Amino acid sequence: MSRSPSVTRGFMSIALIAASYGFAGGAAAQVPAVPHQPVPGQGDPANPYAVNPESSIYSPEPSVDFGEILQGEVKPHTFTIGNRGKDPIEVRSVNPTCGCTVAFLKTKSGDVIDPKKLPLGKALHTLAPGDTCEVSIEFNSAGQPTHQLEKIIMVISSDDKQPALRLSLRANVVMPLALEPNLLQFGELVKGEEKTVSATGVLSRVENLEITGWEQKPEWIDVKVEAITMPNTNQKALRFDVTIKGTAPLGYQSATLVANTNDAKLKSIRVPIYANIKSQVVFDSGSATNKEKLDFQVIKFGEERTRSLTIKNLNPAIPYAVTGVDVESAHKDKLKVDVVTITEGVEYRIDVTTAKDLDAKYFRGNLKIKASHPDTPEKLITLLGWVRK
Repeated sequence: MSRSPSVTRGFMSIALIAASYGFAGGAAAQVPAVPHQPVPGQGDPANPYAVNPESSIYSPEPSVDFGEILQGEVKPHTFTIGNRGKDPIEVRSVNPTCGCTVAFLKTKSGDVIDPKKLPLGKALHTLAPGDTCEVSIEFNSAGQPTHQLEKIIMVISSDDKQPALRLSLRANVVMPLALEPNLLQFGELVKGEEKTVSATGVLSRVENLEITGWEQKPEWIDVKVEAITMPNTNQKALRFDVTIKGTAPLGYQSATLVANTNDAKLKSIRVPIYANIKSQVVFDSGSATNKEKLDFQVIKFGEERTRSLTIKNLNPAIPYAVTGVDVESAHKDKLKVDVVTITEGVEYRIDVTTAKDLDAKYFRGNLKIKASHPDTPEKLITLLGWVRK
């Protein structure tokens, strides 16, 4: 039976794939492996970290392994780079590939050059033949994942045989204290409400750790730190009792508390928190999914439909008084608004009614409610619906 050329090509492709994975048998076993060959003058393309032996720029020790370090620890290091060629080399930039690492160039004369402060296109330094200089780096492990990692610093130069020299650092980042929970969730709070959430950090690698102050802490947060012993393991630990005070601002609050410590390696501890501070004025449309939306759903043409929004002030000591309601919609002339005062300064109802001649397959907009209140002087309520003929 004869095969078409396309079928024959298919069998050949399968044979080549089989050979590449080392499967024996048939024609596949006869396909020879092609050894890897470095390209002359370009180093080893299979190893991007290899230094071209023909290049002028080089580093005698292009990598450093910090070993195990604590998350939050800052590690400095100094690399040496030099020119082993016969012509001068311009060092054009020094670029860490991660924001966790900063780098500076230091010349033999002692000048420290910050690559970020030089004009774009200006060379950092010129290395004469046989000359060397230093690349000083500082790796900040705060916020880095807790596992073995590698960071790269690219040294870009005028050396056409090695235009990008890679310097690298390695570190095994470990958790100095395992905070449980690792994110303090306060959920929804009404403005003025206080709530305390606790987290415990076991001191697995820094037993005598103490909190000496706060580098970062909003004024509307109080923190109490207590040294404790875990009941089951007898390990030393710190308990953080974090309280959101009634002065917290409205809205979604995502903050990170940064505590200073007495440890030379672990200079700070980060405690992330999250909360949603809601106004003491509550808007309720009766919807099960979104209480701050007026959904008219599908209206039959020629029919009127009313949706109501209730407004309740949970703190009568600070009166809430509706001063006006505007409709923001292309069909606002077909939407009638009535404001009903139930209790002055405390409770209101806003009724929105569609006109019978509202002729819009789909309509939407906002109610802009204006009021005399320090926290909620203005509120937007979404409205939407469909008209079916």
